[in-house]
Amino acid sequence: MKTKSILTISLILAMSNSANASVEEWKSMLNKNFTNAKEWIHSKLDKKEKSAIVICMASEKKEWIEAILPKFNKEYPNISTEVIYKGSGEMMKRLNDGNLDKCSIESPASSLSGLLYDKFDKVDSTPLVYSPLVMVTFADKAKIIDENLTKPYNLSNVEQVANKKWEEISPKYKKFGKMRVAFTDPEKSNSGFVTLLSKAYTYFDSYDPLTEKQLNNPEFQKYMNNFWKATNHNEKSTGKLTRTFKTNRLKYTTIFTYENMVPDLLEKYSNNIKVTYPEKSVLNDHPAFIVAKDKKIQNASKTFINFLLSKEIQQIATDKFAFRPSNPSVAIGKALSFATIDIGIVDLPTTADVPLTILDIAKGKW
Repeated sequence: MKTKSILTISLILAMSNSANASVEEWKSMLNKNFTNAKEWIHSKLDKKEKSAIVICMASEKKEWIEAILPKFNKEYPNISTEVIYKGSGEMMKRLNDGNLDKCSIESPASSLSGLLYDKFDKVDSTPLVYSPLVMVTFADKAKIIDENLTKPYNLSNVEQVANKKWEEISPKYKKFGKMRVAFTDPEKSNSGFVTLLSKAYTYFDSYDPLTEKQLNNPEFQKYMNNFWKATNHNEKSTGKLTRTFKTNRLKYTTIFTYENMVPDLLEKYSNNIKVTYPEKSVLNDHPAFIVAKDKKIQNASKTFINFLLSKEIQQIATDKFAFRPSNPSVAIGKALSFATIDIGIVDLPTTADVPLTILDIAKGKW
C-alpha cells in the first residue's frame, strides 16, 4: 500500500513503531497527519453547484451517518445524497465487479478490508473515525478463566478454553455448560477478518507485515486452524453478534466486537463486562476514498468527506456513537472512558494476498 494514503498509512506506521502510545502521543500523531491531509480534505464544492452522490458505507457507521445526514442536506441542499450500507467484504466485492452500486464514495470499516479492492493501494484514503477491535467477556467468567490459565485471558490464548465444557476449566462451574467464543464470518464482516489477522500477528509477536515464509510455517498453520475450529464465526454482522451477546448471556462467554459497541453492553451489565484489547491490533480506521470518475461528483464527494471530518460532526461521532475521532481537535468522548488508548497497532501487508491466505489457512484449505 502506498504512503499517499495520507492519514491511514502514516498513522499505522507511526503507531507500530511505538506499540504503546499515550493519549498525548495518539493526539500528536493525529495532529501531524491531519495537517498533511488538509489540502485534500478541504476541497469544497460551491454550495450553488448541483450534484448527486452515492455514499457507500460499512454498516457499522450507519447510526452516525443517519444522524448527521440531515445537517449535511440542509447545509448543501444542491447535493442530493443516497446512502448504501453493506458489510465491508461485500462492498469491496461489488466495487471490484464494476462498482455495481454506482458508489461515489466508499468507506469500509478498515484498510484491511480496503485491501480487498483491487485498486485500493492506488487511491488516496482518509480515516473518518476509529473503532479498535476488542475482546468482550463477562467479567465473572473471565476471572474464573484467568485463574485457570498461566497468563491473562486474551486473544493469544483464547483457544485454550474455547469450546470446552466449563467443568474442564473448573469442575465446580459445571452448571455454566459450554464455554463459547465468537467472532463474525471473516468473508462477510470486517470484525471477523480483523480478529483473524490480529491472531496471526500475535503468533509471530510482530508489528511488521507478515510474509509468505511465515505463512508456510506448519506450526502457525496448526495454530490458526485450532483457533478456527474452537470458535464460532457464523454471524455475518458485528452488530447482530453484539446484540446476541447482550440479550442472551448464556450463548457466548466471549465475543470480538468494536470498541464503539461496548458502551451499550456496559449500560446493561455495568461492572460485569471485561474489555480486553488484542496484543497486536489491526486498526479499524474506516478509510474513505472516492471512486467517482466525474469531476463534479468528485468535488461533491470531497465536500461530504470534509463535512464528516469537521469538528461538529466528529464530536457527534465520539459523544453519541463512541467512535474515536479522526480530527485531532476533538477530544475522545466520555462514552469511551473505559477505553485503553495504548494499543499496539500492526503494519498491514501491501496486498490482500497475505490476509486471504491466512483465512484459507485458518479454514484448513491451505
